[in-house]
Amino acid sequence: MSAAGIAADIRAGKASPAFSRRVLAVATMFLGALIGAVLVLQVDTTAELAVATAVLAVVTVAAFSTTRHPGAWRVAA
Repeated sequence: MSAAGIAADIRAGKASPAFSRRVLAVATMFLGALIGAVLVLQVDTTAELAVATAVLAVVTVAAFSTTRHPGAWRVAA
């Protein structure tokens, strides 16, 4: 979806506020795939699984800590 959005933005010829976010999303996916491939091919499958587990743990803790209290926009006035 991000790649299609990038192509649509370029074809439309207008600046979209989401363009940089889409490019960053595609670059992040590519970088993750590259790092995973290098770990599997050059190091070991266990190393790749350990890195994936660590990233998942960090994201889980961050999501839990940011959603623990409702945002100011959700608090009833």
